[in-house]
Amino acid sequence: MIRINLIFTALLAVFLVIEPQGYSQEKSTRKNALEIAKQKEQKVGYACPMHPEVTSDQPGDCAKCGMPLEKSESSEITSVQDKILQAKMLMKEAKDEVIQNGKYSCCTKSPCNVCLMEHQNCDCYKDLKANKAVCNECYAGWQRGDGADKEIKASSVKTSYKKHSH
Repeated sequence: MIRINLIFTALLAVFLVIEPQGYSQEKSTRKNALEIAKQKEQKVGYACPMHPEVTSDQPGDCAKCGMPLEKSESSEITSVQDKILQAKMLMKEAKDEVIQNGKYSCCTKSPCNVCLMEHQNCDCYKDLKANKAVCNECYAGWQRGDGADKEIKASSVKTSYKKHSH
């Protein structure tokens, strides 16, 4: 029932935002709008395959996980933004569920997404305490100062991720 309400709300928002254009508009206004739309479609951007909300207008690495950003057109990025919000909401719901079930022992203040997507649980804190490598997202979190255990130094945190050269 909740999903049906979410879908209905999303569709309603789309219909309210996209108003039918009046036939009385001048042709030059329509032409300018088409040119602007074409320019937007031609812009190239870059996004992380694991964190699509991390975008850039130039090549580089994801600030969250260090993976190389992949090329995508800005029109794809724009159309994806609504999907990103929905995906974040679903990700949060799934993460909350596994945390409540005691299957998520993340070592960062903001629990990672990588372990959830790959394993449906997180043992990074247990691995960290055993001096083993953590997932790449947790490693990046520690390097940003987001570590959850004040007694562990970021310099001692290891990851098994190998950075790819461009």
